[in-house]
Amino acid sequence: MSEGEHVSDTVRVGIVGLGWWGDRLARAIGDSKGCHLVSCFARTPRSRADFAERHGCAAADSFDALLADDEVDAIFLATPHSTHREQIERAAEHGKHVFVEKPLTLTVAEGRRALAAADSAGVVLQVGHNRRYQAPNRRIKAMIDAGELGLVHLVQGSIFVPKDQTPRKGWRSDPDESPVGGMTGLGVHMIDTFRYFAGPIDRVFVMSKQLWAAGRLDDITVIAMEFARGPLGQLATSIVLPKTATTTVMGTVASVWNDEDGQHLYVQGRDEPARREVAVEQVDTIVEEIESFARRVTDGERPETGGPEGLEVVAVLEAIVASAASGQPVNVRDFRG
Repeated sequence: MSEGEHVSDTVRVGIVGLGWWGDRLARAIGDSKGCHLVSCFARTPRSRADFAERHGCAAADSFDALLADDEVDAIFLATPHSTHREQIERAAEHGKHVFVEKPLTLTVAEGRRALAAADSAGVVLQVGHNRRYQAPNRRIKAMIDAGELGLVHLVQGSIFVPKDQTPRKGWRSDPDESPVGGMTGLGVHMIDTFRYFAGPIDRVFVMSKQLWAAGRLDDITVIAMEFARGPLGQLATSIVLPKTATTTVMGTVASVWNDEDGQHLYVQGRDEPARREVAVEQVDTIVEEIESFARRVTDGERPETGGPEGLEVVAVLEAIVASAASGQPVNVRDFRG
C-alpha cells in the first residue's frame, strides 16, 4: 500500500512506545489483514526516526500531533503501565480506537476511568491478552464447554523467562511499573487465560521473593487461587528461570496440557496410563488479536479481550499485590468495586 493510500475497511494505526514490543506489534500489523501502520511516536527523536524508517511509516513529533492526525484511526499503546489510563482517555477524546498492551492499568480505579472514556467516545478498547488465541487454549476451552474434562478441579500454570538474570534498566524493571516480579509482565497473561477457562477468581494467596536478586524485582512468585465456580488454581512466574510456559486443566474425566507456549497440546483420559499429543494448528497470536481488533473497529462489536476482561485481570493483579505485601489471603471482590 503506497503512502497516503487508504482502503475503507483498513484501520490506520499509530504506535506509541517503540521498544522491542512496539517493533513486534509493527511486524504483526504488517502481516495482518485489516490494519496498516501509518505513524509512530516516541519521546526520543532518534528512536522514532529509526522506527519509522524500519517500518515505512511517518514519525509524529508529539503524542498530541499523533492524536490530531486525521490519517490515524487507532492508537496502539506499548507504553509503561502507569501511563495507560491517561493515554487511553486522550485517545478517546480524539475519537481514536485503542489497542493497549496488558495490563490495561495497574489499578481498577484507573481502569474504570479508561473504560468510561472509551465508552463515552464510542471507540473500541481492546487489551493485548493474546495467549487465549493460541490453538491449544481454544481447544481446551471447547473441551471444557463440551464437558469432555468432566468436573474441573484444578487449573495450573507456569510462565518463566530468564531476562532478569542480569540487571536491566528501564521501566519494565521498575517495581512501581511491574509489581510482584514477573506477575505484571508475564503472569497477567495466565490470569486472563485462567479466567477464560474457569471463570472469575475469588481469592488469592501469594508468596513472592528474591533469590537470585540481580535487579529490583522479585524473581520467583507463586500464587494459590480459588475460582468462584469452585476449582482451585496454582500459578508460578519467574524472571530468572529458563523459558517455560505451560497451562494445565485437570478434570474428573480428563486432563489437558498446553505446553511450550502453545506449541503442543496433550490429553490424558481417566483410564489412560499416560498423556498423548493432539495435533493443533500453529498461529501467530499477535496477528490474530490485531485482526480481531480490526474487525471490531469495522463491525462495532465488543472485543473478546475488551475493557471488562482487562479490568477483571487488573482486579486480580491488585489482589495479588496486596496478598504479597500482607502475606495473607485476599478476596478479589474487595478490588472489583
